[in-house]
Amino acid sequence: MTRVLPTLFALALAAGCGAKPDAAPKDADPPPAPPPPATAAPEPVYRGPLEPLALEFGKAGTAARDKYDGKVVEVTAPLMYFGRSVGGLDSDLAIHLRGHPTESGLVMPVWCNLPAPRLRDDARMKTIGYGQTVTVRATVRSASGYNLTDTTVVSVGPPVAAPVTLRDIEAELRKKGSDITRTDRRDLGRFKDAGVLVRVTVAAPGPETKGDRTTFPVVYAGDGQGFRVEVVSTDVLDDADKADLRALKAGDSALVLAHVAVPAGFGPLTLDGGRLLKAPPPGLTAPPESK
Repeated sequence: MTRVLPTLFALALAAGCGAKPDAAPKDADPPPAPPPPATAAPEPVYRGPLEPLALEFGKAGTAARDKYDGKVVEVTAPLMYFGRSVGGLDSDLAIHLRGHPTESGLVMPVWCNLPAPRLRDDARMKTIGYGQTVTVRATVRSASGYNLTDTTVVSVGPPVAAPVTLRDIEAELRKKGSDITRTDRRDLGRFKDAGVLVRVTVAAPGPETKGDRTTFPVVYAGDGQGFRVEVVSTDVLDDADKADLRALKAGDSALVLAHVAVPAGFGPLTLDGGRLLKAPPPGLTAPPESK
């Protein structure tokens, strides 16, 4: 009996080692498929200044559209202003970049549409000013003219706005003997291609809003004719900025980033595309109050 037990134990052990594992249930889910590899963003077919590309569209027409439509480009140009999108959704906004000059000397802007949150959430856009260099990556859409869509801001150059007073602006315009109430937009001197940072006092009756544009007059004793500050109030500004703008009243001091402009050929001098700031943009100092 003593010899039988070890033999039985060995047989049982051998039988256990040779046992087959239970078959997997027939209704078991298959393992998940691996995720597809990430698609790399398309490389720009053009990378460089915006003006040559805009000129190519102006001259080549259909050939340029066939070459670039739907393609990604990365372009650099000075900012002209913000505005509503062209051919985009109501929730889209646009950066208007300087395109190419026409025969009359005026510059055609190029619209760069982008989703409104992408613009609002970009801290660099809070204090960017007229004439400041911007590099964007976007897709060319030429079905209704020439514009860029699905824009991403790649980089923003240093500020170029001049901290000045209204008297500085008047003195510059009078170098050519200009009547500042009848100023040609091509006679703006050093303010033609760069913005200005001006601190002004709001005059009565205070802000007036029409559509997406808010205007308020300013106190200026130097000349007293034709000066007003126009502040654009669109979706570019968030609700807090809009509230600050519309809360202005006569006698308040306002720090405005804008550019010197003449609304239509000849007319009253305007600080156009004005943006109300709480502090100067990085790298600039606040100018003294204009009187």
